[in-house]
Amino acid sequence: MRPGTTGWFARHEIRLALRDAAGVLGRGRLRRAGAAFGLALFAGFMHLVAYGLVFDQLDHLGPEPATLTLITGLAFLSWCLLVSQAMESATRAFYARGDLDLILSSPAPARRRLAVRLGGIAGAAAVMSALLVSPGAAVRIASPSASPVVVSTPRRTVAA
Repeated sequence: MRPGTTGWFARHEIRLALRDAAGVLGRGRLRRAGAAFGLALFAGFMHLVAYGLVFDQLDHLGPEPATLTLITGLAFLSWCLLVSQAMESATRAFYARGDLDLILSSPAPARRRLAVRLGGIAGAAAVMSALLVSPGAAVRIASPSASPVVVSTPRRTVAA
């Protein structure tokens, strides 16, 4: 891969992200095994919460205003979490590393470098939202009454 291309910058950003993750997890098998166990425990806990919230309510979902309000509120809450996490990540990526002056003064096009960083931020935000949504989707798919939830408005006929 030629230096200065978008792929080269992406590979470099992936290396930096892996180095940062290794620094957080620490060196050694015991730390990594503990992190993997903690991640599995968190995933199991999230599935239990989703089971408690979603499984009993599957037969009662319908186009009632209370249900639609709840779903809209939860979607808005998830969206707010996604936006706040992306803003914090963007601030950290551009200012906490302290290399913004180096990027802007380097002979490589700053546009490519910043596009790769923004792509990484968007990818991290998407992974975070997928981690939060996937337990509910998994419980919904695994339910015995796994018919799709269709929200429709009643048809009104107008007599002339």
